[in-house]
Amino acid sequence: MHVASSAVGLVDLVWKVTPFTSQIFELFIGISFIYLSCRDLIEPIYLNEWDVDPAERAGRYATLLLGMATCGISWTLHFAETWVLFTRQIRTVLGSYNTLIAVVLATALSYLPGVDMGTLERVDIVAPWDWRPTADRPWITNPTQGISAKGIFGAIIPGFMFFLLFIIDHNVSSILSQVPKYNLQKPPAYHWDFLVLGITFLPCALLGLPPGNGLIPQAPLHVRALCTRKLETDRYGVKREVVTHVEEQRWSGLGQSLLMFVALGAFEVISWIPRGALFGLLLYLGIGALHGNEIWERTVFCLMVAKKRPPVPVVTDVKWSTVQLF
Repeated sequence: MHVASSAVGLVDLVWKVTPFTSQIFELFIGISFIYLSCRDLIEPIYLNEWDVDPAERAGRYATLLLGMATCGISWTLHFAETWVLFTRQIRTVLGSYNTLIAVVLATALSYLPGVDMGTLERVDIVAPWDWRPTADRPWITNPTQGISAKGIFGAIIPGFMFFLLFIIDHNVSSILSQVPKYNLQKPPAYHWDFLVLGITFLPCALLGLPPGNGLIPQAPLHVRALCTRKLETDRYGVKREVVTHVEEQRWSGLGQSLLMFVALGAFEVISWIPRGALFGLLLYLGIGALHGNEIWERTVFCLMVAKKRPPVPVVTDVKWSTVQLF
């Protein structure tokens, strides 16, 4: 269905998506990431239970602190290019590789004496990997094995719903990655992107892997990492991040995908990472999705003291009860 829809131009419907649709979708994804990360960091602490082993509780608190440290470091380095410290090249590296730096620092902190009392949870993988599927099966599988003809035809309905989800998720991700603020010069390639996505379904099915798709907020954050930015004060007196140049290429995306194969040979290193660092990254991605989201910006305006709101058009030209209703 992906290949057919891209061939007949069905992806043109993406131009019918309004800014509100993409903004509310991004807001939903961001809030979901924040909720899930906070839940996984706080829930295991057993706040309502008193008969928990102190060493186990200490490990859960360490997971929480490492998660918050990872998120804090990532968010701080997120704005490294606006600093006055260091050279521009160093600031660019710090801002572009903020998540990697945060995970490395959090992993190093987890090995300090007194942090891990034997109960700190780390990434649970088999290391080193023996280059065989973790399940008891061959590499190449038969996707229809054990499924009757009735089951195959019955899967058409949920498959079509899954296809609609991909139409929305992947293409809204593409829209948010190519918004006007990036001043992209090369034209978009929605049809080609969706065609390639559809083609990747076949090898994923044969290997028993879930299909890939464009992601929010990772895809917009990837584009942001390719940008040269500066802070400017607009005519309303609000400081905003302005993009001056974008490296429009696909090599970084290809390199990111190839690094996934490199990771298969680095399971020993990955097993050192505390789980709290991963939850902290998820929290950072959620906060990053809210930053710059217009609906979230208006929500924050509703919580601000009236005299502290910036004199932007939505504040000065629109009745405030209308903004609150919206």
